[in-house]
Amino acid sequence: MDDFLKSNFAREDESMAFVHGMFTDQALAQILDELHRMRKKFTELHEESLSAPLNRRRGIGLLLAMRGWEPADFTALRRQVV
Repeated sequence: MDDFLKSNFAREDESMAFVHGMFTDQALAQILDELHRMRKKFTELHEESLSAPLNRRRGIGLLLAMRGWEPADFTALRRQVV
């Protein structure tokens, strides 16, 4: 993964984004479903591409990661309940 991330992702065919949000359980279920569909589409397109000659294909990596997280500065600002 370190090797994959050694890029500034500035080329026209590259993309990297980081977003943060606060979701309800329903919204979280929807975004997880969307990520599942994206993984499935990635796999389908890979399988379709296998029939093309090797010189017409190129290796592509896709990293999708999501976890419960809060920026440390936000955590520090929370009032401590006594």
